Amino acid sequence: MTIQSVSLKELPSILSIMYRVNKPIFLWGKSGAAKSTSVHYFVNRMREGYDENFGFIDLRASQLDPVDTRGLPSVNKEKGIAQWLPFDVFPEVERDGEAGILLLEEFNSAAPTVQTSFYELLFDRRIGKYELPKGWRVWACGNRDEDGGVTFQVPSPNANRFAQHILVEPTVEDYINNAQKTGIRLEIMAFLRWRPELLFTYNPTSPVLTFATMRSWDNLSNICDVWEEYSETQSLDDPMFLTCAQNCVGEGAGTEFFGFLDYYKKLPDLDGLIQDPENGVVFPASDAHINWAIVCGLYQKADAKNAGQILKYSMRMPPEFATVLIRDCIQDIDGFQHCPEFSDWSMKFQDLLL
Repeated sequence: MTIQSVSLKELPSILSIMYRVNKPIFLWGKSGAAKSTSVHYFVNRMREGYDENFGFIDLRASQLDPVDTRGLPSVNKEKGIAQWLPFDVFPEVERDGEAGILLLEEFNSAAPTVQTSFYELLFDRRIGKYELPKGWRVWACGNRDEDGGVTFQVPSPNANRFAQHILVEPTVEDYINNAQKTGIRLEIMAFLRWRPELLFTYNPTSPVLTFATMRSWDNLSNICDVWEEYSETQSLDDPMFLTCAQNCVGEGAGTEFFGFLDYYKKLPDLDGLIQDPENGVVFPASDAHINWAIVCGLYQKADAKNAGQILKYSMRMPPEFATVLIRDCIQDIDGFQHCPEFSDWSMKFQDLLL
């Protein structure tokens, strides 16, 4: 399958354009790649910025039979004809609003006969007598064959009805940026900065049931929170926590994360670093695990008010970590670079910013 990939950072602008194009699109990607979540975020942004009644319907194509899209036949005795009565799974203006997204989830996990039953909806925006409201769009999601899901080939005529086939491939940067907003544990963010190749570990040749995805790392973060509050030891040093980590993100990734927690204990007081950036401890580049933890931690605490302090400390860090920290801050924090220290920082790291 040859589809050009996009990151989660790039995806929102594409979704915004494609909504205005008013054509179906297909989002492809591995399990836990935030395909559906990205559509939910788009819907939320539309509700916040344009229309609080912007609608959303999640229709699981894999759970449908071909007749479900057309409806049930009924007899009109007065006219002496048979008619189709459509099911109420499709958008109706009075109930669902004048505009929204109809998301056909698990589209290629549906049997080919179900996929082909959507021909008319995808091309003509109608099925029988049912017509999709003008402000609604039909988008679809699905896994590739190599992603290990239950999939069927999308018939070529159906594939050609989608104006875009988009492969969603999240990066560690995508995950970290979102994790800052959703409360994911700093330990997990720092670990994945250190070992980005463990963000996704699914191997189609292996029969294992546990492997790392963004979804499973989120789950592990939740487990960490609850473990520290309710377990008997209330400590992540507990060997039983290692077992839980392995059963969540896979044996290899879980073991490495558990070992990383020992290094994480060396993390200095981040508030202290911000208050006294010129005297705070600085770790060499060889201590990548600690440096990535500092990068993630300072990014979490950064704002326009403490920008100067963070810039001062970052100028003492190894360059590869300093540039990641400040780039993230500039991208996500309004006014971060509007301080005198930024000029000094830019001069020192200008070669790395090209």
